[in-house]
Amino acid sequence: MAQHQRMNDADKAAPTHVEIYTIAQKAIDMFKSHGLRACIFGSNACSLHGVGARARTPNDVDIVVFTAYRDAEALKRLLMHGDTNFFLLPSRAPRATHKVLWYQFRMRGAAHHRKCKVDVLLPGGMTSLHVPLVPKAHVATINGLPVMPLFPLLLLRLQGWEHHRVSRRADFRAKMPADVAAVEALLLKVAERRPNGTWSGCRST
Repeated sequence: MAQHQRMNDADKAAPTHVEIYTIAQKAIDMFKSHGLRACIFGSNACSLHGVGARARTPNDVDIVVFTAYRDAEALKRLLMHGDTNFFLLPSRAPRATHKVLWYQFRMRGAAHHRKCKVDVLLPGGMTSLHVPLVPKAHVATINGLPVMPLFPLLLLRLQGWEHHRVSRRADFRAKMPADVAAVEALLLKVAERRPNGTWSGCRST
């Protein structure tokens, strides 16, 4: 009984940092093989920039693909067809038409395989987040991964905070303390990196 419970707990365990960055690398490499430029953003990028001590620990993968010629659903299908560990499930959001992309960790002998959500976004205002278009020269490379620079990350986190603040959903409003901690940590890191007060790294679409 105890052994069965331990197996169930392992199935539900959150992905590790190594697992998250491995998934991100696979996705970015596949996009690159199709001539598409992409980078990591969100909590993943914050962690790679060293902001993770106060921000939320990443438990999913956030990727923005810089293209105007494909929609997000087509990009999700591209990953699913390129690697069978990626799969799509219907969104649980009311009236949603999009599907949610997941990556499955196949474990020998496990009754249920662990999985990790993968968000694929496009720059611009196609979603509730207005993701900035980051020129290639300003994308950071950390541990071999392309990462959104700090200032655009700060702008996105501020957007997320505002969306959670005005949301009618209690679970979204519950995320505000983590948003505040992340914004404060990003502000400190941005000030540390940009002591002369100059900013760069994104432009509007």
